[in-house]
Order: sequence, then structure tokens, then C-alpha cells
Amino acid sequence: MSPTAERLRDHGADDRVIDRMSGAGRVSRHCAAALAAALLLGTTLFGQDSDFPFAPFRMYATRDDPNGVIRILAVEAVAPDGAVTDVTDAHGAPRRAELEGRIDALREDPGLLASLAPLYLAAATDTSTLRVVWREYRLIDGRSRPPQDRILASIDVSDPK
Repeated sequence: MSPTAERLRDHGADDRVIDRMSGAGRVSRHCAAALAAALLLGTTLFGQDSDFPFAPFRMYATRDDPNGVIRILAVEAVAPDGAVTDVTDAHGAPRRAELEGRIDALREDPGLLASLAPLYLAAATDTSTLRVVWREYRLIDGRSRPPQDRILASIDVSDPK
């Protein structure tokens, strides 16, 4: 054992030896800590989701405008008697985010919805119409008003082909 280690011997129950970090080691550790702190602060203030783990995810770090509109995409199956069933999360059907990425295409060509219909119809029997809607919640002072539905695409599925 070196004389330095001998002088720094901890006389505790487990008889451990404590070695002190050199001056260069302390400087490099402080520089690394300062760099990490600067990255954390800089990307917290100016970063994007792609800077994670140094930047916060936007969805957790922001809030909606308390006087804005919140839109939620929904796929609905409408029965002949008018009963509406939300089939957005039907097993095997495209997820909500995938549909949101296809909104413009669904508006232009409702045939796309027809190609997806069997996936949604498996979750709701006796359906006459399948439709994609934006459910819009208007916020006033942070409180939501009753939703309004805006139909983006609709197809008649009661006629078997």
C-alpha cells in the first residue's frame, strides 16, 4: 500500500481505503458536469424532441391555448337506427396517428376509407355508414365546451359488394 493510501485509511468496520482524486481528475469531472448542465439548460430552453434526453418532450413541456381548439380524430360506425359506435381503436385497423397523416388523402378519395372499412366493421356489426370525423372541443378560459363533429369522409357500407 502506498504511503498516501496508508495516511487516508478509513478506520471503519470494513477497513476500506479511500483514494483522493488528482487535480486533473477533479478539473475534468467539473468540466464534464458544466458541459452537461449547459446542454441541459440550453436544450430545455431552445431544444426540440429530437434533442432528447437533454430536451423535454414537447407534449409534456407545453400546454394548449386556454382559448383554443382541441381536435381529436375519430372513426365512427353508424347503425341504420342512428346509433353511433366509436371504432377508432378497432383491432388491426390503422391507429389514430396513421389516419391523421392521411387526412388530406381521405378527404380527396373516400375510396381509401372503403379499403379500410373491413378492419373497422369487424368491431361494429350492423353498420350502415362508416365516417371519419374531427371532434373539436372549443376551450374558453381553459374549460371545454360541448364537442362539435366535422365529418371528413363518409361511406355507405350497408350495400354488400
